[in-house]
Amino acid sequence: MGDIIYDGKHSIVFEKELLDEKKDTYKDFHLAPTSRPVINPPKQKTNYIDVPGMNGHIDVSEILTGYPVFENRTGSLSFYVMNGFEDWYTIYNKILEFFHGRTMTFRLTDEPDYFYKGRMSVNKWESKKENSEITLDYSVEPYKWAVLETTDDWLWDTFDFEEGIIGTDLFREVKFNNTTYKEIEIDPWFIGSAPVCPVFEVSNITSAMSCKIVNSVMNYTFEHELINGTNQFPDVIFHRDDFKFYIKGTGTVSIKFRKGIL
Repeated sequence: MGDIIYDGKHSIVFEKELLDEKKDTYKDFHLAPTSRPVINPPKQKTNYIDVPGMNGHIDVSEILTGYPVFENRTGSLSFYVMNGFEDWYTIYNKILEFFHGRTMTFRLTDEPDYFYKGRMSVNKWESKKENSEITLDYSVEPYKWAVLETTDDWLWDTFDFEEGIIGTDLFREVKFNNTTYKEIEIDPWFIGSAPVCPVFEVSNITSAMSCKIVNSVMNYTFEHELINGTNQFPDVIFHRDDFKFYIKGTGTVSIKFRKGIL
């Protein structure tokens, strides 16, 4: 193969959030992907009950949640190590130190609006006649997460004008003045497929405020008082399938969560 001509397309940006350390596979390690990077889809967690004398089986995979749950995404990413930059043992040591056994987030430059989160490990280094190859294994959460939360300002230089929808005005500092419950209609696109537990930032309450969530699939209703400040309730889960959400009272509310999709 000889020297690789590569311009950095399809690279991956990794970040250790707690250490505030960020690396690009091309700019920092001089790695060229052997093929366009794609993260494998997660396998669904299933639970089937076999009943003697009955055809087939009973599927209880979603009995606790009302929606599918998944295992981690697992797989490998392979790269050519570009010649002419550093000695092989220097770059190998750098890669081991940064990746092996570490939990981090990463973004494909092909898909800059979402990130994955999980553990990375170095699988193997193969020294070949013209170019070495290195393989990184990953085990990451089943959902990829939006870089921006619902109350963040949108970054226009990365905004997708075909698929993107501006959502800040729907979720940030919304004023309410109603004595009965008002349904808050949220487009399923904003929710994504990952169940999320939103944070409610509340201010300027002048009459008692509360929220209510109703899920017709799981047949539950939860109601909670809202107070000035940060509010979060573990039983208030937004999921794009069959839920209704309501707010009552007078005050200002921001609804903060991060969208997750498969």
